[in-house]
Amino acid sequence: MAYGNLIDTQLSNAFKLMRDLAKPMTFTKNVSADFDFGSGELDKVDAAPVTFKVVAIENNKPSKDRKVVKKTILARSKDIPDLNLYDKFTFEGFDWKLDVVIKEAGRIWMFDIVREA
Repeated sequence: MAYGNLIDTQLSNAFKLMRDLAKPMTFTKNVSADFDFGSGELDKVDAAPVTFKVVAIENNKPSKDRKVVKKTILARSKDIPDLNLYDKFTFEGFDWKLDVVIKEAGRIWMFDIVREA
């Protein structure tokens, strides 16, 4: 067995063992975003949403510069292949946006998501 398969299996087991700490998140990848200068809005085409389990590491981190709710999320990179600022997340019944990618360590993503308070 290759190390990659072994790591993926152990990572899947870790998320299963977290049970109530691992919560479902729906990720919608924005395929394209074109700016319409006439209306001043982004024309977005969204891909099909994908639901998977994530762990919220830090809840409701304070933000000094704006009134938002911020969370730090831990997810498998197998579930989210690539992140950009146009992507949307649905977590705990709210719509969230990507704030900062803290770490991408090959098999794990750690990133902040924000929503208006």
